[in-house]
Amino acid sequence: MSMTNGHGDGLRPDPATARSEDWVCAHVFYDTDQDALLTRCVQPLVAELEKHGLIQRYFFLRYWEGGPHVRLRLLPARAGDRAEVAEAMERGLSAFLALSPAPDVVDRSHFAQVAQGLAGLEGRAGHDAVVRANNTVEFLPYAREHADYGHGAAIAAVERHFCESSRLALSVIRAGTTVEQRALLAFDLVVGVFALCDEIRERWAQHGGPPLPFGSGPEAADVEPRYRLQREQLHARARRTWELAAEPAGTGQRGYWLASVRHLRDALHRMEESGEFAADWAASPLADPLDLPATAHPATSLVLLRCAHLVNNRLGLTLWQENQLRFLVGRVLAELPEAQGVA
Repeated sequence: MSMTNGHGDGLRPDPATARSEDWVCAHVFYDTDQDALLTRCVQPLVAELEKHGLIQRYFFLRYWEGGPHVRLRLLPARAGDRAEVAEAMERGLSAFLALSPAPDVVDRSHFAQVAQGLAGLEGRAGHDAVVRANNTVEFLPYAREHADYGHGAAIAAVERHFCESSRLALSVIRAGTTVEQRALLAFDLVVGVFALCDEIRERWAQHGGPPLPFGSGPEAADVEPRYRLQREQLHARARRTWELAAEPAGTGQRGYWLASVRHLRDALHRMEESGEFAADWAASPLADPLDLPATAHPATSLVLLRCAHLVNNRLGLTLWQENQLRFLVGRVLAELPEAQGVA
């Protein structure tokens, strides 16, 4: 890959004031084995761009709209670097798709019906109904979710966490972790969110984890036998995560995650208290089950829950696996003395 060092014309965009159009965003439609796309293409691509000082932030997520794909979003280091970043992305992604195309396993003639159901699970009134071809790249504008993440410094703080979450997920995927190993790590990460988010923890535990508005999965009775088999192991993992959450600077994957979540929580708490961060939290299906109106920072709490969901997404957990995880975390929170503040 041939590229210059990042010293293009224009000022370095401040992430706190960066506009949506300052980001370069590619949707990479890839039917299967998105882990290969992430480890053999996305990670080397962003590493090279960072090495040359061409980007200052990036993040990715997996999504279904238009067909299974990975959304890759990069913030150039300077305004003048945007064209070079876009060209490098197009070259790298196109080369990977040409060399390692994913098999066509999605029936695109019926995908519109599947998409309609997924949109309903997310509570979305509308979605892009155009189904894209497998092994294609489309550059689309970055549509920020201001209703959830606010504006200015608030959404910039969220995007910083998204970058850190993406780095963590890529490191886990590159290590060749199994599905079970990822699920256990995801358990730790979600428990870590609740260790740092005490305003809704009790209500979540009382409900055993309210059903996610963006997924369906096993009922409690289906997961109960697995919980009984793993109860001691899960309690031990949760206690260790709780201990790490109390440390100012932890190490390893869990310490990295907790530091990122803590930084985001503290920043959003300050902005929510000052009025700089406002979100449409009252419209969330979790508002009533979690009694958000009675909490001091309802908007922040919902963002942290969304961050837990998105790290699971980046790790490649299915919605079924995530709802199973929701139940297990809820049971542990209901039983763990540390979660009740009596340890």
